[in-house]
Amino acid sequence: MALTSGILGVTSRVVPLAVKPIVGNRGYPLYSHCGSPLLVAVEGPSKNRSFSSLTCRSTTKSNSNESLLQAIKSEIRFAVEAQEEEEAVDIPREFPFKIDNVPGQKIITLRRQYQDEDITVVVYMPEDTDEEVESEYENEDQEGEGEGEEEEEEEEAITTCLPLVIRISKGGENHVLEFSCSAYADEIVIESLSIKDPQNHDEQSIYEGPNFEDLDDKLQKEFYKYLKKRGITAANTNLLHEYMLNKEQVEYTAWLKKLGKFIQPST
Repeated sequence: MALTSGILGVTSRVVPLAVKPIVGNRGYPLYSHCGSPLLVAVEGPSKNRSFSSLTCRSTTKSNSNESLLQAIKSEIRFAVEAQEEEEAVDIPREFPFKIDNVPGQKIITLRRQYQDEDITVVVYMPEDTDEEVESEYENEDQEGEGEGEEEEEEEEAITTCLPLVIRISKGGENHVLEFSCSAYADEIVIESLSIKDPQNHDEQSIYEGPNFEDLDDKLQKEFYKYLKKRGITAANTNLLHEYMLNKEQVEYTAWLKKLGKFIQPST
């Protein structure tokens, strides 16, 4: 009996401690929704350590984003300055094409009518190239070996080209004559040509003719003349080259701003 009453005495002293609510900083009792107050007292320090660790990681992530955001903002300033320094490309009134320039796209589309033909030219951003340029188009009117040598030296300095896809169609015809070209400084090179049927989607099985460079030299020269009559001239492609360089700078600046807006933390 003495032993039993001793145990009861100890229990009576322990139980009140187990159910005693924990008092917060402002004097309000703190209870756990998923356990007893005793569990809150035991698990509290562990939760506090975990919360501090999460806070540290969140701060680190925020600092990382801030560093990236500052780098983007710095690049935007340089891009805007470069854009302001570039002069706008003036399109002369005699330019034969209407230009469709959609912001956010890496191409522009040229359109014109020539006699009974509808001509569309898709112009892409300039590309770097190390290829040696060979074309009959710009050499057609050269006179003297000295001029030819000078032209060769200029060609070696070329570092970019302007990809073009030219499509010529007629109102009563179902087929489209398509040229793939590369425009370099003061010259145009036809890479390929084909006749396509827009209604035939099985392009892989269609014979598109030989490689352009395998055609007879005289026939190649006639195709260059054919394009020249329709406004695909070195003077016009040089203008388009400057136009696309300007567009590339504008698109790059806009892209940086979109990127910065995405990285910017939401408020």
